[in-house]
Amino acid sequence: LLYKIMQHGDWLQAQSQTIADGIGIENNRALTLAKSLHMIGVMFPEFDSAATWEATGRELLFDSARGQT
Repeated sequence: LLYKIMQHGDWLQAQSQTIADGIGIENNRALTLAKSLHMIGVMFPEFDSAATWEATGRELLFDSARGQT
């Protein structure tokens, strides 16, 4: 289970680059992805990538929220 959660965090991180580079941050998909990435980083700090997930998720979350106004 933990291995699959770690894989999902890595996948979310890769998708966050796709959203930042092309799709745009002003849609609900970006907001949901950012929230999920941030939550995995917070809930599983024992993973090596958790700090990166949390920081990327938080940054994308605020950018996405700003873009929706």
